[in-house]
Amino acid sequence: MTILMKIKDDLLAARKSGHQVKKNLLSTLYAETAMLGKNNGNRPLEEITDEETIGVIKKFIKGAEEAHQICETKGKTEQAAIAAQELKILEDYLPAQLSDEFLEQFVKNFLEKSPQQGKQVIGGIMKELKQNYQGQFDGRKVNEIIARLI
Repeated sequence: MTILMKIKDDLLAARKSGHQVKKNLLSTLYAETAMLGKNNGNRPLEEITDEETIGVIKKFIKGAEEAHQICETKGKTEQAAIAAQELKILEDYLPAQLSDEFLEQFVKNFLEKSPQQGKQVIGGIMKELKQNYQGQFDGRKVNEIIARLI
């Protein structure tokens, strides 16, 4: 079962259970992901890949993180709590994320083996990670690790 079909099933369950935050979030997430197919040659939902769905989920996570920070800063505790709920719901659809320790060791190993320098190193590391661990890492974390180790 693809991630998109799991979202659809969970959306129906949320509608039946009356979980308003989850229903609203998954409804928007499902519609946004379905638009990928419509905008790319009117593909059926079954052809939308998990990688594409993960990309949309990560976009939603970024938005929820920003909303959470803004609401906390402005003292809007109710909206911050909703944003935190949304983050938890969204993170359940991502594949298991690689640990910081694993990423750091991966970068160290790459730097030892690679003749590349400067920005080429960053590109090489990201390419290797995407080939082997697509959707399982946060690019910002990897960039921070690279900057610290170079």
